[in-house]
Amino acid sequence: MALQSAYAYMAMAGSNGNYYLRTQLFKWFVGAGSWWKSENGSKHSVEVQYDAKDQKAGLFGQPVFMRYGSKHKIGAVDYHMMLLLGQTLTWKDKADFKVNDQLKVSFTSVYDLQEIVTKGESSSMTLGVTAELKI
Repeated sequence: MALQSAYAYMAMAGSNGNYYLRTQLFKWFVGAGSWWKSENGSKHSVEVQYDAKDQKAGLFGQPVFMRYGSKHKIGAVDYHMMLLLGQTLTWKDKADFKVNDQLKVSFTSVYDLQEIVTKGESSSMTLGVTAELKI
């Protein structure tokens, strides 16, 4: 048996904020960020990521990415969104809501926001719909 992966995580929750540093040791991946709750109960997180092993081009052609995510409760809908900024600006949405005790419906979308703004009609978007029925 050989060790296949190793992770490290450090976090600090204090009066001036919540911060963390995480890494995948064998993949040379490091992320540093913060998380917080807003007064209305929404949850937010922001992170800067550096991927030294894969060397995928991100911000300014370097393997650096920025990520923002949030969770909101809007009436009966649980809304989750994530932005990933690298060479593109990828936006992911997910909205869940219960129709009744047995049926839950989710809508998802993934698209490049920069492409939608600059290319308009020729841009692409991935959409999905799921239904979960408890019997």
